[in-house]
Amino acid sequence: MAPSERTAYSSFSRAWAVAATPRTLAIFLSIWAAVILFGGLQSGDLSGYDDAVYAHEAREMLRSGDIWTLSLNGQPDFDKPPLFIWLVALSFKIFGTNDPAAKIPGAVCGFGAILLVYLLAAELGREDGDELSEWTPAVAMLSIATTQYFLKYSTHAMTDVPFAFLFLLAIYGYVRSWRSRRSGGWMLAAGVATGLAMLTRAPVGLFPIAIVALHLIYSKRARGPALAHFAVYFLISLSIPLVWYAIEFSIFGNAFIEQHLRNVVAHSASKTERTALDSFFGLFEYPALLAKLYWPWIPLVCVGSVMAIRKAIDSRDAAAGLLLIWVLAVMVPLSFADAKVLRYIMAAFPAFAILAAWGVIKIMPARWLPASSRALILILAIVGMVSLVSPTFTLRAVDMKAIAPISDAAARPDERVVLYTSGELQWNFANQLLWYGNRYCTHIKDLADIRRMAADGGGFVLIIDKDSYARLSSSVKEPMVILGESPKFYCVRIGWPSLVQHS
Repeated sequence: MAPSERTAYSSFSRAWAVAATPRTLAIFLSIWAAVILFGGLQSGDLSGYDDAVYAHEAREMLRSGDIWTLSLNGQPDFDKPPLFIWLVALSFKIFGTNDPAAKIPGAVCGFGAILLVYLLAAELGREDGDELSEWTPAVAMLSIATTQYFLKYSTHAMTDVPFAFLFLLAIYGYVRSWRSRRSGGWMLAAGVATGLAMLTRAPVGLFPIAIVALHLIYSKRARGPALAHFAVYFLISLSIPLVWYAIEFSIFGNAFIEQHLRNVVAHSASKTERTALDSFFGLFEYPALLAKLYWPWIPLVCVGSVMAIRKAIDSRDAAAGLLLIWVLAVMVPLSFADAKVLRYIMAAFPAFAILAAWGVIKIMPARWLPASSRALILILAIVGMVSLVSPTFTLRAVDMKAIAPISDAAARPDERVVLYTSGELQWNFANQLLWYGNRYCTHIKDLADIRRMAADGGGFVLIIDKDSYARLSSSVKEPMVILGESPKFYCVRIGWPSLVQHS
């Protein structure tokens, strides 16, 4: 063998040996996750139900300079707290007002959650002692980093992953307080993270407080200094969101409280009549969703959960008790809500990742782990390269991206564009029109209302689906001019007077 060949072989051998360590796997996963999360942000657009709303509100915040009151379609929006909108607005300020910048906060928080799962699993491993392998933190990191559902929403301009990150950060601060000489400082940090979680999503931001309280009781530490630190944690957690509530109440009074509470109830209360049997089976929807969508990790989560239950019962293990309380505190309350979507319980995903790692360590022989690490690094490296060369994405805003500039050019800056979507209030199109255009809109459900508006005169710009336009054009006497079109919609000017005014 030539000297150059021996050198190359020696370098490969060293790299091959290093790849069989948990530290190398964790470092590789950090780089891989960054490539996956940030490499594709330029691709695709924003969906209409959440992403476009948040992007629109962040742009409105920058325009108005009002950082406290969110604005949607020209009206105050009391539906949600403002932290995520602040993050998107900051991203716009740095990177420009565009689709990729709207997705950056979610990707940053997703990447942070992947790193933090590693740190939390390592911390819980210290609490557990030597029973769990040194591979556990890296495998937990692998679990959440390869959960497709988590990765998907990390690249959306939505609150699910940022909320899960802040939730995880609060739990991490609490765990660090267990043995730290600065336990009060860690509890203070946990309080700040919990308060920020509540500023992202209310009232589910309260869940970390319940987890900490229940775990203090479970671990028999709800006394002395730990109780005092919990009191500080509790007060800090509440004081941060209360600043926003106080400011909004001082401006809008009871109208703010009533609308905000009405929105909270609307998101959780049942909107349809349900039998007792339907309600009972509804309690198991989240386990069913996990069984359907949380692959390939759900079987290992089940193994890890059984392991945690045994440890919690047999030895009152602090780490096992925390993970079980965490999962139950998220899933049980949300199981009573009417709407159940898996992303609503994403705050439990970090706990699932650690339980999955416990399951892997439980059933996989230790001698298999180094070889598995090498294989995973090779496979994931190929996946990462393919994702960069040939990214996969779904275009959700083809129609509104094409037609919004046309309606902007046709309507005055102070004029609302009328939107009609097949006789239904399809908010995805309305929200995308707000984001991809620069005019507010009036979303109309009844075609007869448009006929009356046309009969009243004065002219207006209308975006209407093509099937409905065929029905409208045969029943409206006023002039109708098609200004442009997209695959599904026409942009129409109804009434000549305004058209002359714009020319």
